[in-house]
Amino acid sequence: MRRSALIAFCFVTGCDVLSDPAVDLARCISSGTQQIANQTGASRDITCSVRSGDSVTAILSSAFELPDTIITRLQLSGTPREALYYSGPDRESVGHKVSLGPVNVFDARYTDNRRYSQSSALGKDVRVGNVVAKTDKEFIVRVVRAPDGKLDVIGFR
Repeated sequence: MRRSALIAFCFVTGCDVLSDPAVDLARCISSGTQQIANQTGASRDITCSVRSGDSVTAILSSAFELPDTIITRLQLSGTPREALYYSGPDRESVGHKVSLGPVNVFDARYTDNRRYSQSSALGKDVRVGNVVAKTDKEFIVRVVRAPDGKLDVIGFR
């Protein structure tokens, strides 16, 4: 009985409300990296959708907390302020920088802490080189094999 109720709930609301968008994006990137040839310079564009047709802001970061210069650069390139500075229900934290993981998703549809999600589950040989952000419904992530054999997430296309 519980399973049928969950299936009905998913059908009505969309099952993506039960998933974490940063985990979904990290999982998509990780899956796509498995198809990259094992030679230096090999690359792949990995297409990932997050949520069911709604725009979200994805931030790929190599730093836990971003310096002001990078935050300014991201804001000038169109990243919403709320994705970088906390704007959830915890009044004491409003306006503070959002702590980041390698993969972060900001979903402005929510008014509570579900707006912010992060994941570090990219895979052991996958690393984020540059801090990049994009707001969209679908993300094309460029990944390149480095000379040391690891995979570098270069950014969004």
